[in-house]
Amino acid sequence: MGRWVLGSIQGILRASLHLRIVKAAQECGALGAKVTGAGSSEAFGGVGCVIALPPQGDMAAELKIEAAMRAAGATSVFSTKAGAEGVKLEVAGGGR
Repeated sequence: MGRWVLGSIQGILRASLHLRIVKAAQECGALGAKVTGAGSSEAFGGVGCVIALPPQGDMAAELKIEAAMRAAGATSVFSTKAGAEGVKLEVAGGGR
């Protein structure tokens, strides 16, 4: 289970800002970063969200990614821990 760094972009719908935040996170060590599209509708005040995945167990990288996202324009940034493991494939009877 890993941790996630989430950055919210309040009141702005510009793709260039989203991409700037994604790029900043990646340049500071994020294994990946993505604009989710969650909450980016005018009905929600134009809030968007970027999710970045820091290297597992690397708190220094996590803090660096958070700072970079803020510097790139994210209006609030927080970290959270993923609550569950991903999908697992189990083969019945031990076969392949």
